[in-house]
Amino acid sequence: MFFYLIACYCLDLTQQKWLITPKVNSNAYLQLKDGMIGIIKDVFPLNYDDDRVVSFTAKNPKEYAQKLAKQRKTPTDEPLSEDVSFMINFNEGKMCKLDNFRSLIPCEGSPRERSTWRVNETSNGFKIINGDMCLKVTTVGDNLYTNTLEVELDECMDDLTFYWDIEIMPRNFSLPEDLDEKYEIFVPKHTGINGEEINGHNIFHYGKYNRHVKYD
Repeated sequence: MFFYLIACYCLDLTQQKWLITPKVNSNAYLQLKDGMIGIIKDVFPLNYDDDRVVSFTAKNPKEYAQKLAKQRKTPTDEPLSEDVSFMINFNEGKMCKLDNFRSLIPCEGSPRERSTWRVNETSNGFKIINGDMCLKVTTVGDNLYTNTLEVELDECMDDLTFYWDIEIMPRNFSLPEDLDEKYEIFVPKHTGINGEEINGHNIFHYGKYNRHVKYD
């Protein structure tokens, strides 16, 4: 259900805090580490200040807002991200492609083309693309489940090392009244688990992913 809601792109990517985790190891988080982009296997971040928590900034905010408004009015299965570029921000820094190399670096200052990324939905998750190169997870050691993962850019292939999960970083609050409208999602008419027809309705997502409030 949660994957569908993200894939719908009714949710504004730029108004959330996110965790980017590799499909090959969902316990590892993308982060800025020792001045470089890396993967660290660790516990779930406790707050928004953690460098593993990222946010997206649309390259063309006005165009993205128009696409979101259209999608909410007439929901479709078409991903909004296909023609939308984002910057990926870690707390105080941005993630950049290093000119003429496949390595990644933190970047500062005004947005540059090499710091914009497309987030394309696929059947296995999401691909994060800069130009014609995809974000890829590589292992430094022999054990995938040790703290030896790195990130680089490579030619986009149909391989799990190129696929990512993008999950909302939960807020630490106790009541749904603490929510604001940026967590509101519209779910179009669909069939329930028992075959019943369910009309389109709004959902507020809060806390962990399996909890939500539905209202018509």
